[in-house]
Amino acid sequence: MHYFHEVIEPQFDDEQVKYVGPVNLKQKRSLLSRARGFLNPIEWEEPFGMTMLEAMALGCPVISFARGAAPEIVVDGQTGFLVHHLDEMVQSIPRIDEIDRDITRAHVEQHFSARVMAENYTQIYERVMRTSKKALKHKVALKQ
Repeated sequence: MHYFHEVIEPQFDDEQVKYVGPVNLKQKRSLLSRARGFLNPIEWEEPFGMTMLEAMALGCPVISFARGAAPEIVVDGQTGFLVHHLDEMVQSIPRIDEIDRDITRAHVEQHFSARVMAENYTQIYERVMRTSKKALKHKVALKQ
């Protein structure tokens, strides 16, 4: 909390930088659907990136460091920008309007909707089961 008050809070000017605080689902949808872009300056290897998907599902382009799950979620130049350092992130902000919000939303529907994810998991499970059955048959054949 000390870091927040000492470093972050002084940046709020209520014009360009506003602190909203925790929001409910309705507020989140409103904010993300009206935002020009979503900055994701994450500095760890995030395994999935749900916040990026939430933004993109509402047509909000993402600017993220190209690490963790971001390269699997964001299509650089189409649904947002993947950058490698803070200066590059800052330079990408004025370009955010180049990203088509409809394409961004469609990308999430085509690759990350509940239906698509369920189908993909089912295919993986079926592949694992086929591989396991082959291994089991091979093991039984070796014992005979």
